[in-house]
Amino acid sequence: MQNLSLTSYVQECYFPISVTKMTLKNNLKKNTIMAHSHDFSEIVLLADGTLTHHCENESLPLKKGDFFLVHQKMKHGYSDINEKTLCYNILYNSKVAVPMVLLSKSPFLHRLYPDSKENGLFSGILGTVTNRDLPRIVSLLRHMQSETKELRPGHQTLVISLFSTVVLLLSRHCREKITPPQRWSLDKMIGMMNDHLSDNSISMKKLVASQSWDLGERAFFHQVG
Repeated sequence: MQNLSLTSYVQECYFPISVTKMTLKNNLKKNTIMAHSHDFSEIVLLADGTLTHHCENESLPLKKGDFFLVHQKMKHGYSDINEKTLCYNILYNSKVAVPMVLLSKSPFLHRLYPDSKENGLFSGILGTVTNRDLPRIVSLLRHMQSETKELRPGHQTLVISLFSTVVLLLSRHCREKITPPQRWSLDKMIGMMNDHLSDNSISMKKLVASQSWDLGERAFFHQVG
């Protein structure tokens, strides 16, 4: 079984967001993508046509507007790709959180950055985008594609902004009604700073650990400004 790497899809090894498009033509006219896994997380949005997604022992027929998440090490594949199929895949590193996304309490946005124990769990179809919002999201995804390919000045910041907008729009169509853990959001870091404001015992390492980031991932913020 093939294990895909994010470095195969990004032109800059430090910039962990990319967008790919899956059609019958792009798939060399094969209507099946064999089971595989990868070292990154992936938001999958079916923008047109139909498709069947296979994950572990579950098969899901997808219709236009359906979206779901695939995290690291999940074994999955596709079948029934046809002439009308248009599927977008947003590839990202779920260990490197985008700051603007962290500020939201949306259940879907919590799903983007799961705890390690949730990484191997497939949640099924998370929602269906309406015909009203789908063209807007597709336009944003195309913009993300062009920015990550052309690498014009300021593209890092712009792609982060586009990514944040896309996932926020998707969150409006999420079916889940769960309460994200209190320890998940930026509130945890702020609370920790307040608790140790007077004793001066808090360190950057402790703050990073409170968000389940490692020190190496701070490079993300350094690189994108």
